[in-house]
Amino acid sequence: MRELNHQLHGMEAQAKQSSRYYFKAGVAYTYRSSRGFSVRVFPEGCTFAVNGPVIQPISVDVDKYYLIGWINSETMRAIVHAQANANLFTPGIIKSLPWIEPSPETRAEVSRLARTIIDLKLRAYSRFETSRFFDVTALGCCGVELREAVNRITQDNTIIEGEIAKSASQICEQVQGLYADSIEIDWSKHGILPEDHSLNSEVHIAERDYATLVVSFLFGCVFGRWDVRCCTNGSSSSVRPDAFLPVPSYSPCMLQSIKCASNGEILSPYPLAIDADGVLVDEQDHPDDILKHLRSVIEDIWGERCDIFESQACELLGVKSLRDYFRRPAKGGFWDDHISRYSKSRRKAPIYWLLQSSKKNYAIWLYYHRLDKD
Repeated sequence: MRELNHQLHGMEAQAKQSSRYYFKAGVAYTYRSSRGFSVRVFPEGCTFAVNGPVIQPISVDVDKYYLIGWINSETMRAIVHAQANANLFTPGIIKSLPWIEPSPETRAEVSRLARTIIDLKLRAYSRFETSRFFDVTALGCCGVELREAVNRITQDNTIIEGEIAKSASQICEQVQGLYADSIEIDWSKHGILPEDHSLNSEVHIAERDYATLVVSFLFGCVFGRWDVRCCTNGSSSSVRPDAFLPVPSYSPCMLQSIKCASNGEILSPYPLAIDADGVLVDEQDHPDDILKHLRSVIEDIWGERCDIFESQACELLGVKSLRDYFRRPAKGGFWDDHISRYSKSRRKAPIYWLLQSSKKNYAIWLYYHRLDKD
């Protein structure tokens, strides 16, 4: 019986607690949070744990966009905060939230506004390659000057925050209208503030950080991780997916359709030469020199203005040349920036690996996803 349970459930117990609710869509929140209570999208195909409870509608008639809008409204969050002790948001508090069946009009409007907020935040976070929704067109670097692109993103973030605040305020009005005769709460006494809907600081990109994002995308194109055509002809999808559907296996900018033979020859039309074994070197005269491949990507996107782009990138990165940026293993170099980007919760998971000589004049770059036992 012990062996059978292990095969069926992955453990010796009869079943995992609440496992029948695994892989179903809902909204999730953090059990204890100094930043206050709020819920986020919990898509299909995921599991949860005790420190990250999930709220799932029992009835299929409850719209999940309405659910996330209703719970994240100032009214419901204030009720949760009023009952929480030391920012501990127990499931019992959530279960006690007073439910009033909304009218079809209210349900539709709150759902629409909640989806608007999710789409706006997706637009902001899709600029980062660690997102499953990464879209280089949202990064806005394709063929334009880097400082101009940073200014556009800053302006767009201001627009996004304004639209989010407006939509959140309208949701609050809709929800408060349901409880107008029964609930009167001073939100500010419970830490419910308008700035709660602001974008996280990481979304506000400084000039140097922006340059590192762009160069990282170009580096990914060299190894065939990203599709350069997303920049040259905007081939990535701009359609926002349903947030509650399973998280996609590939981001819109990942290169999926190109196949290479064992000798590295590309078997279908593609503007760049991709190194099949995922190994490139930092050696100026070598045919697999990393800078040689990187410049071919820059030329494909910026054309005759490639030298201008490289000069701007080096200025923002604070280096003499891109080769200097890739050779520098400490702070201010590509390796350190890459480690920072692919680290979370004390877990470091770089996908590009640097093997460098002690004198720093020779290096090998490895693309982790192309490595095999040989």
